[in-house]
Amino acid sequence: MRHFSNVIQASGLSAAPKFHLFLSMPYRSASSACFSGGNAAVYVFQPGHQEMCHRQIRPRIEFGVVSYFARKGHFAQFFPVIVALLFCNVPGCLPVDTRFMWPLILLLFITYSKELIVMYKYSFCNDYSEGAHPRLLEILAETNGIQEDGYGNDRISGQARELLHRELQRPDAEIHFVAGGTQANLIVLAAMLRPYESVIAVDSGHINVHETGAIEATGHKVHGVPGREGKLLPGDVRELVAAHGEEHMVRPGAVYISQSTELGTVYTKAELEELSGVCRELGLLLHLDGARLGCALTCGGADLTLADIARLTDAFYVGGTKNGALLGEAIVISNPELTPFFRYHIKQRGGLLAKGRVVGAQFAGLFEDGLYFKLARHANDMAAALAEGLREQGMSFMTPPVTNQVFAVVPDTVVDALTRLYKFYVWEKCGPNHSAVRLVTSWSTPPEAVEMFLEDVRALHKSG
Repeated sequence: MRHFSNVIQASGLSAAPKFHLFLSMPYRSASSACFSGGNAAVYVFQPGHQEMCHRQIRPRIEFGVVSYFARKGHFAQFFPVIVALLFCNVPGCLPVDTRFMWPLILLLFITYSKELIVMYKYSFCNDYSEGAHPRLLEILAETNGIQEDGYGNDRISGQARELLHRELQRPDAEIHFVAGGTQANLIVLAAMLRPYESVIAVDSGHINVHETGAIEATGHKVHGVPGREGKLLPGDVRELVAAHGEEHMVRPGAVYISQSTELGTVYTKAELEELSGVCRELGLLLHLDGARLGCALTCGGADLTLADIARLTDAFYVGGTKNGALLGEAIVISNPELTPFFRYHIKQRGGLLAKGRVVGAQFAGLFEDGLYFKLARHANDMAAALAEGLREQGMSFMTPPVTNQVFAVVPDTVVDALTRLYKFYVWEKCGPNHSAVRLVTSWSTPPEAVEMFLEDVRALHKSG
């Protein structure tokens, strides 16, 4: 219970049917506390998690009592409710069977609450909310009873490597299957960097913001540079390397980029060629995070192929988790200098799965008949429809919407109403009255969800 931030949970007596009442409590000065009495407990949590509670944690269909004015900071109006919850569950406090107090408590919640039930229509939070494409589950079921070697040495993982080699046009490239993206980045950069070396990334890069300091925890500094629209610029790399030229400082040894970027943008072939050239000129290794590589390769105007990326980088990974797989990423090592003992790095960082076949089987399914690209195109198509519909309503965008992440600039009044209907991230403020929201479509997003969202935005925009 303590893991659910900003939530009050109240349970009835053991003899009575139990139910839960949830409220958001975004007060800014409260510290963690727990008030309990009898069979009920009122939890007050650290501030700062209100966004998480409302936009990330709650499931798509959620039954609860959500207070609108609590989100506005009016904690005082909850005082009668909390008092009732406490006193009706303290043995001997009331001369009645406390089970009959719950209707009164519910009435208090109804009285002091603007919204009674939150049922999110759809989640645009990310592209991994669904499980996996049915074909991948079929393959796992079909091969389930077959005995195979462990640690990625099974036959079906071998088939997946052959299919990827065909796409890469690099039969000499080494391919390893791991569970997730953060792990893939950690393993690759561990193989690339000497103990005194650092890695260069754009400020918004995943390793710089969303990996809990995984790279720094191994002793390697991450240099964050501004870039442009989420993309690293060759000039920034040159400038940073020039500023670190003596043994009293860390030595930049690698460059990290992602395709698509954290802001949904993509590197063109010319941009990647220029950046790759600078890296080779300066003696830097280049690693590309491909968590959403499928969407980057299939978006409108894309001119890069997997073969191009294998040629222009030293290592990269093909993302499966965010493109229809249950889990899994395929690390591709193009630079032969990184291959010796690479599996030692995988093992040391917990990535050498005994049942590596689980990931390998999924990549065999993804690349057997072009399913990987088909799923990515669908995600892009849904995002394009979303962006076009918002554009028609006069919305602008923080970055050009080209892949499955759309960063729309929306009036705050509309954002506030939408958070009670849909799940998504509010990315950042854009002026006094607008915010950029991140809307992510997936391989499984139905067109009806996009149409429904646009209709609700249109109605809210007019009423606002």
